[in-house]
Amino acid sequence: MGFSSSLCICGATLVLLLLTSVAPSQAALYSPDEPVVFLDTKARSYLLESRSFWLAEFYASWCGHCQNFKPTWSALAEDIKDWRPVVYLGVIDCAEASNSDTCTEFGVKGYPTVKSFKPFTKEISEGVEEKDHTIQALRETIIKRLEEQKDSRPPACPPLEPISAYEVEQFFITHQEDYLALIFEEASMYIGRETALDMVQYEGVSVRRVHRDQDDIVNKFQIPSFPALVLLCKNGSNTIVNMVEDTRSSYTNFLRSLPGVRKGNLPIIGMSSNNTTQQDNRRISDSSKLYLADLESAVHYTLRAEVSRFSILNGERLNALIAYVSVLKKYFPARPYGRTLISSMYSWLRDRAGTEVLYKDFQDVLDNKDKVEKAVLSSGVNFVWCQGSQSKFRGFPCSLWTLFHFLTVQAGEDKTANPMEVLSVLREYVKHFFGCRECAGHFESMAAESMSKVSSLDDAILWLWDRHNRVNKRLSGAPSEDPEFPKLPWPSKALCPLCQVEDGADELAWDSPNVLTFMKAHYSRENLASDYLEDEEVLLERQRNVTKKIETSKEKNESPFKLRYPSLITEDNKNENNPDADVPVHVKVEEEKNAGEANSFLRSLLPSRSLQGSVEHDSDGAIMPQILLDIPEEEFDHIAVRKRLLRRGIDGNSYINVGAEKGNLRWGKTLELGFSRLDISLCVVFYFLSSMCLLCMYLYMSLRKRCLRQRTFYP
Repeated sequence: MGFSSSLCICGATLVLLLLTSVAPSQAALYSPDEPVVFLDTKARSYLLESRSFWLAEFYASWCGHCQNFKPTWSALAEDIKDWRPVVYLGVIDCAEASNSDTCTEFGVKGYPTVKSFKPFTKEISEGVEEKDHTIQALRETIIKRLEEQKDSRPPACPPLEPISAYEVEQFFITHQEDYLALIFEEASMYIGRETALDMVQYEGVSVRRVHRDQDDIVNKFQIPSFPALVLLCKNGSNTIVNMVEDTRSSYTNFLRSLPGVRKGNLPIIGMSSNNTTQQDNRRISDSSKLYLADLESAVHYTLRAEVSRFSILNGERLNALIAYVSVLKKYFPARPYGRTLISSMYSWLRDRAGTEVLYKDFQDVLDNKDKVEKAVLSSGVNFVWCQGSQSKFRGFPCSLWTLFHFLTVQAGEDKTANPMEVLSVLREYVKHFFGCRECAGHFESMAAESMSKVSSLDDAILWLWDRHNRVNKRLSGAPSEDPEFPKLPWPSKALCPLCQVEDGADELAWDSPNVLTFMKAHYSRENLASDYLEDEEVLLERQRNVTKKIETSKEKNESPFKLRYPSLITEDNKNENNPDADVPVHVKVEEEKNAGEANSFLRSLLPSRSLQGSVEHDSDGAIMPQILLDIPEEEFDHIAVRKRLLRRGIDGNSYINVGAEKGNLRWGKTLELGFSRLDISLCVVFYFLSSMCLLCMYLYMSLRKRCLRQRTFYP
């Protein structure tokens, strides 16, 4: 929404009149459940000396423009809520009598007024009023303001500058994260920086951007197009992640779904009770039930996250995928629309057996690009019984075990089935696709040890149950164990009283026939619960919207970069977009030793400015620039230059007239620094008092001399 129209300008008299007419019970524009901070009378304490970047809206609840702007601000707050605690959005209703003085103090002249405050702002006057009020413009403004604060960014702010090839090589040596996500993009794009800020609250992955012109990194990973996402793992593997759309949201959702990536516990203003919030999100589940949501989550993750790590599917890997989908087609309890898509997917893969398949083509089948009628799978993970006490616990591994337990039991109902069918599929899947390679190695060892001994469908059910218990025993007490769901022998006595045998021995004994009976009952279709499932019609409509959006985008002839970023600098608008276009002409600097030293220091002080017409290094290694791009007065750091001169013991008199052509006397100003207003005031007071003392002394001496003369004439 543009705000070219005039703001609601209100004089002080009109405000006072309106304040008396507004009912105290009038509802505020923003509700407490929105991700904004209500500043009110605490605005100064929030916005000044903060460790975060703030974007604050000063509004009046009665103002029509403010009411129209409210949806935009709310949408922005929701869009960047995960950027907290790096960035906060604040609001203050200046129509409230208690906030009137605060709004006046912050220099608010009209409504709505949006001001940005950089981290560690000391004075209210340092706030910058932002004129462009569209969501994209405000989001980009936040990033630009953060990049400007190279030495005083919020402590939680991730690196926003491009990563170097050396940093990529040394990353896992110097960092503890499990993943490094590299987003390759044009220098003018914001997707890399926005994704990095989206992941601020998450641990286990670091997001860095790579510019298109960084040939060493681009060539190393053979990037075919931009933007692109490359995922590097701590185990040394890396892959180009193929997404339906190369967008910020798709990148963010993918990274958050990676195993081991979890939400941290950063302190967030307005969210002090994190534990309570987490508990409220926990789904109520019954351990005696089997939840279809867990099974669908396993299928979604295997096909969309695990298989997607391989851009090309061929040979044994393709055969493993075909066999896996074949087993799903036979035994998975899919809902009607899901069953249709699985059948379509299997037919597509079967026709390409023995060839080479690109994952992006397979992904098109998952997304139903052929528009098979009423065909869709779940669009995300939705764990119920497999939900852990924290996101890093349970989840996908639990759902994968649950899925294959169910498949072995369902295969057991088909008396003509091959006893090894499901187990072989599981073994091949783990070998070729399971992300935890160490876990895959352990499972392969167990399979090589005894899987060949399975001779019946019942043996297959019991073999997988027994190996699952062995894995639980090995992982008991490990960091990956959920403290609220300890890895104990399963099923428990509460679930199956007849499964465990009391024989007095140290080793736990099991009654295999009763265990088999329990497994068949627990993993039966009759025990499936459909709680927390999203309706298939809703899933289908969402899939149609995404497909339609992609098709519309492809039909456009313009470059996607121009569509997303229409404000790129061109010959026609470069002066409008470039704040340095109106910078005055270059100032010639005397080639004296002292002046050369000063300008050399300025170059290091302001690395973002370029030196023009510089000459080569001379014999003593000093850089002697001939022409220096003039620095705006507000960017010239007199204090830093002053300290530099004092440390070097350089007399500053020769610098006073440097720049006199512009009349700014910068070096004169530099030499005047080091004194606060209090210091100057005290100097004035002392000067006045000294003058008064001298005057008094003069008067006293004059009077005393006159008295002595009078005594001389009148003895």
